[in-house]
Amino acid sequence: IGKTLVGEWIMSTYGKSSDLILMKDDTRNFLVQRLGLYNNLPAYIDEISNIDGQDFSDLVYRITQGRDKGRLTKTGKERENINSWSTIAVVSSNHSLTERLSALKSNAAAEINRVMEINVQAVKAFGRAEATEADHTFPQNYGLAGREFVRYIVDKEDQHKEKISTLVKMIDEKTQAKPDERFWSAMAGAAIYGGLIAKKLGLIEIDVQKVLAWISKYIVTARESKREQITHPVDVLGQFLDANAHQALVTTGNERGKIPSMIREPRSRLVYRMDLDTGRLYIS
Repeated sequence: IGKTLVGEWIMSTYGKSSDLILMKDDTRNFLVQRLGLYNNLPAYIDEISNIDGQDFSDLVYRITQGRDKGRLTKTGKERENINSWSTIAVVSSNHSLTERLSALKSNAAAEINRVMEINVQAVKAFGRAEATEADHTFPQNYGLAGREFVRYIVDKEDQHKEKISTLVKMIDEKTQAKPDERFWSAMAGAAIYGGLIAKKLGLIEIDVQKVLAWISKYIVTARESKREQITHPVDVLGQFLDANAHQALVTTGNERGKIPSMIREPRSRLVYRMDLDTGRLYIS
């Protein structure tokens, strides 16, 4: 409930939501072009519940790599790549996207480390009347807060890097973050720092310190969840054998110089043979 509304709320900070929101069905080239156009502003991709694991994996890498793919000219020379970005993208879905990544392959930790997935529960106090009022507000009132925020960022440009680095380091220490979890710390640090500035400018009323405590706890919990989603190689083999059980040849009596007896024959193309006496497994 309300996913698109929240997305519109996010993008209305900087401009007219209907013009800024991206869709899952937008072509890859269009999406990359928009990321480069937004550059440092956030991107919101609406409703990707039906995206498959491989497409989402590609999307995750595309966004976090921060640049368009390299190209060559007709003469074989490297074309100058001016399309780049450094931003946080938000997507909405009815289903867990980290679970979808885990189903794609046995160890999707590299992609999961680039995703912060937040399960949002419906808030009873925020009903249809409030949602309708907000929905009618965004097309009329947009871009004002973002203008003030960006002006402050540009005017104080020399101060930000060191402060964000200090904040990220504090989050690393608080969560005992691993080197491969740098994206979580970076996203958290950038979001918290932005929140502190927005609070200072009077743009939000959120208690940013509570968000910092929450996000630190989230990283620890996400780490445990990631471990549970990584499949052991033996489990992968077991799943493979189960899936191809009708294509297995099972034998016994596989002694030297003797022809083994067939216990079960494959019902279609042979994929693997298992000998019960020797405990050996032969996979095509």
